[in-house]
Amino acid sequence: MDIYKPNLFHHEDEMIMIDSVKNYFLNFAEDAIYNTGTFRVAVSGGNTPQLLYRELSKLSIDWGNIEIYQVDERFIDPLSDKSNQKMIAKNFEEAIDKGCEFIKINIKESYEDTVKAYDNELSLLDTPLFDLVILGVGVDGHIASLFPKGKYLNGDTDHVIATTTKDFDIKDRISLSLNTVLNSKNIFLYVTGEEKASIVDEAFYGHKRAIEYPIKFLFAHPEVSFFYSEDATDTDL
Repeated sequence: MDIYKPNLFHHEDEMIMIDSVKNYFLNFAEDAIYNTGTFRVAVSGGNTPQLLYRELSKLSIDWGNIEIYQVDERFIDPLSDKSNQKMIAKNFEEAIDKGCEFIKINIKESYEDTVKAYDNELSLLDTPLFDLVILGVGVDGHIASLFPKGKYLNGDTDHVIATTTKDFDIKDRISLSLNTVLNSKNIFLYVTGEEKASIVDEAFYGHKRAIEYPIKFLFAHPEVSFFYSEDATDTDL
């Protein structure tokens, strides 16, 4: 397996970093729309990217030809404040109002049916499924809802998988598989806050294996951009 060194963009100020992300996002979107007619991007949940999503939503771009998908979700009521899709819809509201289509993970009564339904939906797409995947990173090195030492990190042919975690209050998750993430055209890692400085150190210089620190699996992808800022702007705006 080939190993690549990600592009590292380090900014002391998050707003400056967001401007950098916006420029790349805009270029990728325009290129995809020109070549295929559609720009498909998968975005992760959590608190960190909320400001980024609001700022991306303000871009002057043909949002009618852009589709946003979920990287992962918690198996909970989509109206819950802990729902990723609720957060994404709220922060991309301006883009959605301009015609952007948001394809949500449809939470069904059964956890298994929810996973299967999203996998079936993605199976209808051409490959690569996504022009861009935007990921956050946990302090344990997890990406999407792919957690350290998960058996699914050894390879999974499904587009979407069920994962569980003991480290968070909501244990059952729905996530893009590692294979799906690695087969996307471009990957952005978006990290803010001094408490996450250890992520950069371990990812680039540490000795943990990828199975113990899943972000390291992304080094098998040639087009990964790592955006990092110690400054974390208040997202409760």
